[in-house]
Amino acid sequence: MRAVIAKHLSEIKEGYAAVFVLKSPPGHAAFKDIEDNICQLLKKAKILKT
Repeated sequence: MRAVIAKHLSEIKEGYAAVFVLKSPPGHAAFKDIEDNICQLLKKAKILKT
């Protein structure tokens, strides 16, 4: 079950990445903020360990 959840979350993260790559210049702060927020949510859900 955890692997299934992680797979879906990685797909969501890739989706965000694709959107921000299209809408933002490379290295744009908004993309980094989204990435950090996703990582924080994963940590709170105890899916991401690092």
